[in-house]
Amino acid sequence: MLYSVQTGVPVLVGNVGYDQMWNISSNQGVVSGVSYNDPQGSVDIFEANVTSGAIASQNIIAALPSDANTFIPDTSIIVGNQMFVSVEKNDNSGGYLLTYDLTTSPPTLEGTVDGRSLAFYSSGNFLFTALSGMEIYGISTGLPQYLSYVDGMNAANLKGTELIAITEQQGCLILNLSDPASPQVVSTLFDGVISGCNVPLFVGNYVHADEYVGGIGIYDGSEPGGPVVEATLYGGGGGASDIYDMLYQSTYVYAAASTDVGETLNVYDTSTTPATRVGQYFDQSQEAFAVQSSGNYLYVGGSSNITVLDITQPTSPALVTNVSVPAISLARSNNSIFAGTGNNQIAILDVTSIAAPAAPSRSERSADPCLCPPPCTTSPTTPYFLRRT
Repeated sequence: MLYSVQTGVPVLVGNVGYDQMWNISSNQGVVSGVSYNDPQGSVDIFEANVTSGAIASQNIIAALPSDANTFIPDTSIIVGNQMFVSVEKNDNSGGYLLTYDLTTSPPTLEGTVDGRSLAFYSSGNFLFTALSGMEIYGISTGLPQYLSYVDGMNAANLKGTELIAITEQQGCLILNLSDPASPQVVSTLFDGVISGCNVPLFVGNYVHADEYVGGIGIYDGSEPGGPVVEATLYGGGGGASDIYDMLYQSTYVYAAASTDVGETLNVYDTSTTPATRVGQYFDQSQEAFAVQSSGNYLYVGGSSNITVLDITQPTSPALVTNVSVPAISLARSNNSIFAGTGNNQIAILDVTSIAAPAAPSRSERSADPCLCPPPCTTSPTTPYFLRRT
């Protein structure tokens, strides 16, 4: 449906029906969607152009490459007289970014570029892809020309050389694209609402962002600043790692992680820039949720017990003993370790003899501890090291 808001009150101008869409994108008043009803060997793109103030719609049928014509394409976008489509190859070995010339009927496939995207954004002479991160392409001369890649974010709104990008859980970022081959993060817009900063827009010097139940967040985008990610470090595990607690000691950070293959204590050296992962302790029999220290000993709270490690050699934690207390949180005061269990109780350990903590003074252990702190999560998490500008 298309509404006019010239009078301040939305007035219906027109509407048009269309087939069920696999994916819909919009660019400068031109909406395009990949239809579920793709003809064999081709793609059916629904186009709705509203730049004239009315809806002009059509179905565009374009032939797919012979080695990438089995699957429904991921997404499409129309930019002027060109249409860009992302499609997976028949043998699942990757994908193509397809470029079509819309001045011919049917559209002419101008060429393919290795790559794939689940969503497109375009502004000016740039095309941005979205697949775990953001690739930037120049589209001023024919086929897309690869310029750069930025991990963990997707393009949302470009104004001049400033790009707002959205992240999964760290709000929105503003990047400087003066050199599109080397984008630089200059600002972080985040108020702690993990699901916030959706559909951000520049409004003068301000950024307006949909924050779901939080309403509309308004940020001053004119001043650079905020924490900027310097590096993302490996968190252990084979495919997933949730880091629940970190402890800074001397020049090292110890991170307690629950991974898809067991408890992992990662050791990071912060004397380097960026920090580097230099050691690890691993126990596949449980998961790790908390870490505390006393002298040269670490206490790692796990789903089955508290692991005591000797860190005389900081990069090579060595097992000393295990205490049969499942713990999802740890805190230390003088010679006492307070262990929060999965059934909302606290066990208190006497660590006067640091390497051999005395059993809990109260029988407040969990007989059936949670396997992870509520709410449980399975999304991969890696430690971020930040600098403040």
